[in-house]
Amino acid sequence: MMTRSLFLALFAILFFSLSIAQPQVNGAAQQVQQGDMALKLGDWDKAIIHYTNAVSADPQNADAFMKRAKVLAKLGRNNESLDDYNRAIAINPNSAIFYDLRAKMKIIALDFPGARADMSKALSVSPKDQGIQESMIDNHLRMGNYRSALVLADSILTN
Repeated sequence: MMTRSLFLALFAILFFSLSIAQPQVNGAAQQVQQGDMALKLGDWDKAIIHYTNAVSADPQNADAFMKRAKVLAKLGRNNESLDDYNRAIAINPNSAIFYDLRAKMKIIALDFPGARADMSKALSVSPKDQGIQESMIDNHLRMGNYRSALVLADSILTN
């Protein structure tokens, strides 16, 4: 009898905790969608508010951090943007696109060694991703590394 009561109590606790956690995740997803819509409508400030609400509801939502970082970068809020890219990468260190986007932000901030490190990491995470390879060529060109861009372009064309 005691085992059954204990089982029911644990079931009730588990059910209650899941019912509380799920709306937060759904709320975060909904906030990201609303942020995406605001972004499509050109309302960057509103997009930031929605992405901020999403990361408040789900602090492990790497996409919300990444999307907010992109908007912050467009507004010239580079340090905040880098902070958000850092958070996105801390949550999902296996996303080549996160490293690529942070590399672009570091180029804007004139942190070329940091940008090169992120570019290298993006390629190591996803070495055969042609989009990442092409982005690396663009990044080299932005930094004035024309020879590196040419070598990388040549390696893409010959493979």
